[in-house]
Amino acid sequence: MNHGPLLFLSALVSLSLSWFGFVFIPTWQLGGDQPEESVETGQMYPSPRPGLAQQGAEVYRANGCYYCHSQQVTQEQSDFDLSLIAIGPNPAALGRVLSEEVRPDLALAAAVNALGRLPIEIKGLDREFAEYFTNKLMEAGATIKVATVVAAPSAAKPGEVTAPPADTYSVIITSAGKNTAEVAKVLLRIRPSFGSGVALPVVLARGLSKEDLDKINKKLTTAGAKTQVKMNLRGVDMDRGWGRRRSVALDYLYDPVVMVGSQRMGPDLSNIGDRQHSRVWHLSHLYDPRIITSEESNAGVDSLMPAYPYLFTKRPRSTPGTPGHQQAIRLAGEQFEVVPKPEAEALVAYLQSLRSGPGLVEAPTPKAPAPAAPPAALAPPGATPPPAPPVTPPQPAAVVTPAPEVPKPAPPAK
Repeated sequence: MNHGPLLFLSALVSLSLSWFGFVFIPTWQLGGDQPEESVETGQMYPSPRPGLAQQGAEVYRANGCYYCHSQQVTQEQSDFDLSLIAIGPNPAALGRVLSEEVRPDLALAAAVNALGRLPIEIKGLDREFAEYFTNKLMEAGATIKVATVVAAPSAAKPGEVTAPPADTYSVIITSAGKNTAEVAKVLLRIRPSFGSGVALPVVLARGLSKEDLDKINKKLTTAGAKTQVKMNLRGVDMDRGWGRRRSVALDYLYDPVVMVGSQRMGPDLSNIGDRQHSRVWHLSHLYDPRIITSEESNAGVDSLMPAYPYLFTKRPRSTPGTPGHQQAIRLAGEQFEVVPKPEAEALVAYLQSLRSGPGLVEAPTPKAPAPAAPPAALAPPGATPPPAPPVTPPQPAAVVTPAPEVPKPAPPAK
């Protein structure tokens, strides 16, 4: 027992540090929270509830509404949609990324669309390339012509021996034949830029994880394209329309008693003020939930919510000018009306003040990009097609030796 005081002091210090770390410091941090500017509206959020709504919070609490309704929207996960909004300065690089990695179907549709604007001339091919792709295009069913552009001799200094410049070849597609898709695939291999001729903006992918989004987005931006990202918040509460984002501590800043709730016999009410604006709806629902039919509140004949008739005064229907006539609720098919008591008006004011919609830094709300147009090749008949990639029309070269038709080109030189 000689070390008893030391052991007691050690235990006291350990418990004190634990209390400071797990109780005092979090309480101090939460107590120091201040309203912040919403990233969505630019206004300070939250704002104090008006006096009537504060009184309604006490009515809400006194009637035990928090036993059956929660005030906390949960979020389970998030994913992303990626849209292409600008092609950028390098259509060939973008077309290669689209056709080989991101959206081969979209690039193919753009190439098929380009084949609707024949003839197409592909310039600057060397002999082996021209022969190889001539074979491939003809195997796909295309009708082509080949033109040889004889290079002009370069000026050489006296006594200098230089190799003669190589001739180049142009492949001219005059008809895509019956199998346009196969011709389009070959065309993408020769000139990937034809795969970038899509109608913008266009959604490239939906439901991407953060890792997949970063990987695809990096390839597109490296190719010079401009993209737009939309974040989707996923969760049962959001799918039901109970909120646009998850609830955070800032939402309860001005609530002296936070009534998050313990179970959900009814819908979540953290954003009921945005979902239902009507004062008459709320009052009618409080008087008798079974006369209100709404998927949003799960009400109707099977509603489990109790009625609160003691918050109203029932009387025969009044005439204009009678005190309380404007505030009275008249039920269809009934010869009486109900006048809400101050407690009912305060409770409705509190429910209408429950709005947790603005996006915050720690809980952003997704913004939808501009509506995406379908690829031009899939546009409805009569629609104006978008501009295709630049297609150079056949032009006479300085010295051109045309071959009207290529019956059977020679195999590629080895």
